Amino acid sequence: MQLQEILTLCNVPEASLEKILAHDRWRLEQQFAHEKWIAELNVSLKGCSRPKIITSQNLSEDDVLVNELTGYGELDNTHIGKLSKTPVWGASENKATDIFYEWKKSIVDIDDLPKKDISDSRIKKLLTTFLWSNSLAQRHAFWPEGKDMHYIDASKREIKQKLQSYANVTIVRGYDAFKKFWREINSDTNVEFNSSFIGSILDNAYEETLKKEKQEKKADLLRSPLFCEMSRQFPNISLRDLKDQMIAKRGDFMSAILAIELKNFSKTVPEEYKELYTQETWGNSYFKHVRKYDETWRNTYKDFYLAIRKEHEKWKKELTS
Repeated sequence: MQLQEILTLCNVPEASLEKILAHDRWRLEQQFAHEKWIAELNVSLKGCSRPKIITSQNLSEDDVLVNELTGYGELDNTHIGKLSKTPVWGASENKATDIFYEWKKSIVDIDDLPKKDISDSRIKKLLTTFLWSNSLAQRHAFWPEGKDMHYIDASKREIKQKLQSYANVTIVRGYDAFKKFWREINSDTNVEFNSSFIGSILDNAYEETLKKEKQEKKADLLRSPLFCEMSRQFPNISLRDLKDQMIAKRGDFMSAILAIELKNFSKTVPEEYKELYTQETWGNSYFKHVRKYDETWRNTYKDFYLAIRKEHEKWKKELTS
């Protein structure tokens, strides 16, 4: 099916659909590559009578490799064949420290994220959780019968609890930035990221974030009938400034537009006063002439608002229905 057909059927903006497809594409590529990697390792071990319990006497080169990769170079051979959730968390923290500041700088519009999420300690914990979830999933896939694998369900719950303490948008932007760093993290080995322990959490975060973005776009004052008509009748008025003023004035259009007119008036000398004032002296004298203009502004915008108010109120009501 063509992209345009999908957009039509789903009523999803093209930019949003691209985000969904990009997210799914990366996860599927990683998933298939990881399954291929495990299959290749299993083939290499076929006929070797691989033991259920790995000991120092029967461990293979692949066992050593998996432990090295999932322990980010921090774990010794005593952890081979085990989940080792706590030591792996420590190793993930150390790896997170190595890439933290570069990763944080790459998060798109990080200052727009909830303040509670973006302190260094909090956002680093998110990065650590991504790394930790991958390692636990890799170790479980390669050593499914390891002697401490009964901690798998508890580990999944812990991962879920950690991630659910963040806003969905923080998870999404943090994960998008993380994907770019994954290749750098594994530059020498090119191991695929295993998202199986956090897949449903990621899917929900992306879905909810896109829903919220769609709703915010729909509720954007710049798209309202009031602002559309303002741009048509009063093109010299900055709609961005008007939006900021309406938010500051709690939605009161008249207070917002009068504040803008007053601000513009204070900065620009009207033609009729240019012989009396320079731009510098006008700033200290404009208030003497405000009353004359204030009545004109009020009448002009009162008539305008009365004409568009019914349509604007209908638009606001539809947002909450």
